[in-house]
Amino acid sequence: MPRQKFPIADLTCPVLRKVLHDRELRSAGRKPDLVKRLIDSEGSDEIELSDNEDNDDDLRQTVSALVENVASIMAAIKNGQVGVPPVPPVPPVPSAVLPQDDDAVAEAHHQRTPFNITAPTHSTAFGDIEPTLRRRNETMTSTRQPTAEYVLQPRDVIGILPTFDPLDDVSPSAEQFIDRIEKLAQVYHWEEYLVLFAAKAKLKGPAKRWIDGLQTTFATWEEFSKALIANFPSRFTTEDMRQRLDSSRSAHNETTEEYFFRVCAMGRRAKLDDETIVYYIRRGLCMKPFQTAIATMHFNTPSEMLVAIRRFVANDPGTNDSSNSVRGERTNILRSPPLLNAANQNSRLCYNCFERGHLSLNCPKPQRRPRCVKCNRTGHAQNDCPTAARTEANRRETINRIAQHTDNKLLTKAVEIGDDEFECIVDSASSCSLIRQSEAQRIGQIKQVEPAQQLKGFGGAVYLCNKKIIATIRIDDVILEGVLYIVDDEQMDKLILIGTDILLQEGRCCTIRGREFKMKLEFENIRTGPISSIDKEQLSEVLEKWHKCFSTNLSTIGRSNSTEMEIRVTTSKPVSRQPYKVPFPRRLKVEEMIDELLKAGIIRPSESEYSSPVILVAKSDGTDRLCIDYRALNTITVKEPFPVPSVEEQVAQLAGNSFFTTLDFISGYYQIPIAESSKKYTAFATHIGQYEFNVAPFGLTNAPFKFQREIRKITSRMKRRVVSYVDEIIIPSKNIKEGSEALDEFLGILAEIGMTLNIKKCTFLATEVSFLGHRITKEGLLPGEVKTDAIQKFPTPSNRTEVRRFLGLTSFFRRFVQGYTQIALPLTRLLKTKDAEPFTWTFLEQEAFDTL
Repeated sequence: MPRQKFPIADLTCPVLRKVLHDRELRSAGRKPDLVKRLIDSEGSDEIELSDNEDNDDDLRQTVSALVENVASIMAAIKNGQVGVPPVPPVPPVPSAVLPQDDDAVAEAHHQRTPFNITAPTHSTAFGDIEPTLRRRNETMTSTRQPTAEYVLQPRDVIGILPTFDPLDDVSPSAEQFIDRIEKLAQVYHWEEYLVLFAAKAKLKGPAKRWIDGLQTTFATWEEFSKALIANFPSRFTTEDMRQRLDSSRSAHNETTEEYFFRVCAMGRRAKLDDETIVYYIRRGLCMKPFQTAIATMHFNTPSEMLVAIRRFVANDPGTNDSSNSVRGERTNILRSPPLLNAANQNSRLCYNCFERGHLSLNCPKPQRRPRCVKCNRTGHAQNDCPTAARTEANRRETINRIAQHTDNKLLTKAVEIGDDEFECIVDSASSCSLIRQSEAQRIGQIKQVEPAQQLKGFGGAVYLCNKKIIATIRIDDVILEGVLYIVDDEQMDKLILIGTDILLQEGRCCTIRGREFKMKLEFENIRTGPISSIDKEQLSEVLEKWHKCFSTNLSTIGRSNSTEMEIRVTTSKPVSRQPYKVPFPRRLKVEEMIDELLKAGIIRPSESEYSSPVILVAKSDGTDRLCIDYRALNTITVKEPFPVPSVEEQVAQLAGNSFFTTLDFISGYYQIPIAESSKKYTAFATHIGQYEFNVAPFGLTNAPFKFQREIRKITSRMKRRVVSYVDEIIIPSKNIKEGSEALDEFLGILAEIGMTLNIKKCTFLATEVSFLGHRITKEGLLPGEVKTDAIQKFPTPSNRTEVRRFLGLTSFFRRFVQGYTQIALPLTRLLKTKDAEPFTWTFLEQEAFDTL
C-alpha cells in the first residue's frame, strides 16, 4: 500500500481513534485531546498513513454516482428539457473521510472557519448584491444528499438580525447589537459585504439618520462596528436601567407576554441576572389573580415564569391575557379585565365618538368631556377627584402590621439618622425595619438586595423589596446600626418603621409604658459574681448612671479629650510602599471594613505622600482583622517610650481583696485622637483608594506607650485603688459597697475624659477573675487555666527549639512550682549542648518534662 503524510490536525475523530488504538494508546476524549495525544506520540504534527482499499471502493462509488448525475443533467439540458431528472441515491462517504458519531460531528462543526470579517475580492455595488449572492455546495465530503441550487437573499439575513434604535429602551445597545450580528455570522458563515448591507438596513431612528448622512461608505465590518459604538455609546448605566425597571408596569393595551419580553429585553440590556429579571417581571405585572397564584412559587429563570404565565392564562377563563390600567390607589398586585370574545368586543359602543368596536376609555379621538386621570371617570378633573380624597382618607397600612387607621394609636418615636431627625413608627411585631423611597435617597447610599426580600403582611400580601440602606440610628442615648428596607412611598404613612431587627439588638433594653417608649443599654445580663439581687440592683443603678461610658460598636466609641498623639519623624523624605496584593475573594471583605471605619469616623480619605500597605490577618475566632504594615514608618519615627509596669508588681497589689471588677476598653487605641499635622503619616493604600487615620491605629511604635500614659492619668486619680496594665483595668475591693463606690468614681473620671468601655468584656464584683494570665481569687493568686491547659497539651519535644518553647511556657508559672530550677535542670543542660551534637532525649529529660 502506498503511504502518504497527513497533518494530524486534519484527521477525523474515527481515524484518530483508530490510529491511537493501533498504537495501544488511550483513544477516548474529544478531538483536541486526541490530536495532542497523537502528536506527543509521533513527535511531529504529521503522520504517514496507507490508503484503505474499502475506502477507495467507497470513494469510487461516490464519484461514479456523481458523474452519472452530472451526465444526466447535461443530457437533459442539451435536449431542451426544463425539468431536472431525479437524483439517484449517493453511497455514503467513507468513514475515514467524515466523522461518524455525534461528538465528531459537533467537533467538525466547531472546527469550521469562524466568522472572519474580510473585504470581498470583487467590487460589486450594494445595489447589485441580490442577483449575485449564490451559495453552492461544491464539496464531495458532505453527508447531505445533493440538493438544488440555493440562493441566499439579503432579506433572509435582514429578517434574522436585531434592530438597533438608540432611543428604544428595549433595543440592544450598540455593543450588544454588534456582538449579536457577529455571532450569527459565525454560525451561518455569511460574507462580510452581506453582513454590512444587512446591518445598515437594521438601523433605526438616530442611527439611521447617522448612516444616511455620512459622506463615505464603510468598506469593512471593523470600521463600521467601531464607528457605530463610538457614535452611540450606551445612554443608560446599569443603575439607570434598574430605575426604569422599577417604574415599569404592564400597560392596558399590552399583553402579558409582550410585557414579559419587554422587561426581559431591558434586563438583558442592563446585564442583570435571571433572578433579578424575574423580580422586575413580578413587580410590574398588573394581574392580581396571577400574582396571588405565584406568591409562593420560586422561578430560577424567566423562562420558568413564562411557562407559568401561559399556563395560567390558558386555564383561567375569567382572566384575559392582557393587563389593565389601574383605577384608584396603585398597588403592586392589580386585577385584569374580564375576557371578551370578538362578537362582544365589536358590539361595544364608545360614548365619546359613538362608534362601535371600542370603549370610550380607549377612544383614539379627543374626549368630549374631561376625564380624571386618577379615577379614570369623566365629568371632573384630577384636582377635583372625590375618589382620590376618599382613597387618601382610607389608606390601608398593608405592610408588616395590622392597625386601625386612627393615627393617635400608633406608637411613634423621634430618632436621629445622621444630622436629621425623623418621627418613626415603633412596631414590635415587625421582623424588619422599613423606610420610604423618598427619604432613603437623602440619607445614605442605596444598595441592592439580591435576591429580592419578600415582605409579607396581613392576608398573605407580599411586597418584593430589592433595595436597602445601612444606617446609624440614635434612639435616646443609644446608637444602633441596622438595615432599613426601602418601600414605595404609598406603602407607609410615616417615614420610617423600626422593627425588632433593630429594637432587639443584643445589649439593648426597650421599655414601653403606655404611649412612652425608651431605649437604653441593657445591664440586666451583665457578668457579676455571686451577689444578692439587692446588690445587683444597686450595681445596675451605677451603670445606668454612667451609661455613656459603655459602647457596643465602632460608631459609638469615645475619644479622649485630654490628649492627642503626635508623630515625629527623623527625615523629611516620605515613606511610601506598594500595596500588598489582596486575593479577589477577600477584596469585598476589605471594602466592608473600610466602609465601616469611614462611617465610624476612624479614617478619612487621604492625599498624603506617605503610604503603608494593608494586610488581612485571621483572628482566633475565624474573622479577619485589617492590619497596617507600619514597619517602614516606625524605622523613622522618634520613639517616646513610657515605662510599662511589670506583671508581678501589678498582681501583688491585689492581695487581701475579696471582690474584683475587671474593665476592658473597646478598641482602646481608637480612643486616642491624632494631631491634625500627624495624620498624614498614618496613610495607607488599598485597591479602592488611600486613607489616613483620625485616631491612633494599631501597629504604630508609640501607640502602646501613648495609650498607657493616658490610662496612667486616670488611675493616678484613684490613689492606688485601681490596677492597670495596658488596656486591662481591675478594681479590687474588700466588700461589695467598697467595690461599687470605687466603680462609681472610676466611671465618673472616664466620662469626664470621654473614653468608653466594652460592656461585653467587663465583669463586676466577682470573687474570681482572670487577669494577665492568672486567676485572681480572695484566697490568692493561681495559674491561669489557658496557660496550664497549653502546658498539659504540649507534645514531647523532638528538638532543641521545642525544648526552649516548653521551658519558656512553664517558666511563666515558676513562682508556683517549688524547686523549679532543679526540676528543669536536665532540660536546661540539653539546651547548653552544641547544635552540632545530636539531640538526645533520655529518661532524665522525660522525667523532668512529665514533672513540670
